[in-house]
Amino acid sequence: CGILALFAATPVSAFSLLRDGVISQQTRGYDGAGIWIANGSGREYSLKKQGMMRSIFWSKEAKCFEKKSSKIWMMQNRYGTSGDQLEDNLQPIRRIHKKSKEVFTVVHNGEFSRDTDHNSHHVSLSDTVLFADQIASSDEPTIERAIRHTLKKKNGAYSLAIATKQTLYAVRDPNGIRPLVYGKVMIQDQLCWVVSSESTVLDNIGVSQIKEVLPASFLSFNQDGIKIHRPIHAKKKPSYCAFESVYIMDEHTKAHIPAKTSYEIRNHPTVNLVRFRSGQILAQESPVKKKEIDFVCGVPGTGITSGQGYAQMLLLPYVQAIIDKEHKDQEQRTFMSADVSKIFQKVMNHFTFLDVFEGKRVLLVDDSLVRGNITTGLISLL
Repeated sequence: CGILALFAATPVSAFSLLRDGVISQQTRGYDGAGIWIANGSGREYSLKKQGMMRSIFWSKEAKCFEKKSSKIWMMQNRYGTSGDQLEDNLQPIRRIHKKSKEVFTVVHNGEFSRDTDHNSHHVSLSDTVLFADQIASSDEPTIERAIRHTLKKKNGAYSLAIATKQTLYAVRDPNGIRPLVYGKVMIQDQLCWVVSSESTVLDNIGVSQIKEVLPASFLSFNQDGIKIHRPIHAKKKPSYCAFESVYIMDEHTKAHIPAKTSYEIRNHPTVNLVRFRSGQILAQESPVKKKEIDFVCGVPGTGITSGQGYAQMLLLPYVQAIIDKEHKDQEQRTFMSADVSKIFQKVMNHFTFLDVFEGKRVLLVDDSLVRGNITTGLISLL
């Protein structure tokens, strides 16, 4: 999933800017997207639908947000790894804390471990919905204490933005499994704090000094500025998800690698460079001899750069013999399809093959091999 959240001391009109920024993390999920805001008088507006961001945030229904101003902007696009493909599982998730009566919303990237005592009727609900419900039902007197109390009992991967109408919280799990970054930007002469899954989103909306929310961190943003709170859990050994830089992230974003300070992310290589270097390393480790290869081809889109790195390391010809039929409303990450049975057909619809394969010994480079569905489809077509 991809998240984007903004806090401003006074309401700002930011929809067009945020929309143009958040679209760069479409690759993080295709199952649906949503937005929630509360204007200066406290009135709430939200939109959540299944589908891709361009069909939601550029729709007629979303046009009203262009005229709205808000202190809090919450956006998310979903890749459903927990719960059914239901609109109830789309984010942001809005709830009311029973003790303080405060409205709050949650956007989440990651996956909590399932509670051992959950009832069977909860199986269709996502882990994020259950998490929001637990905060809402907490006996703690404030939202902040409810968040802390709930997260103390949680394990798993979580990069979270949680907002009330006055405060934005950013929390990351102690292993740092999923990425989370933040920074500040001027919008309509207002200093705004922005939290996102990827640095490229912040780049696109003009954030100049990007920082990383370090593992186990708990931050809050309000009219007094930023506050770094006491961690909820002790920091653990970094367990970053390698699949982020291999497959999930936008190629221009800073790579998801361990850091000791929040500033280090500025010196991280881009995801594109990590993929290129991975191809070079693969060429050095591969048992296939150079003389056994006529040309190298990377599988669009995330395997191309690795393929180029492989070819460059061995001084082999690189031919982009598989072409991506890319268009704006098409899934760019076929692996993330909710219905696995449709992947083979999607491969057929996704790619065009140049007539250069016959009689050639081709070294095909893809970003990863998990279930093998995409590789099987490609080899069958070749």
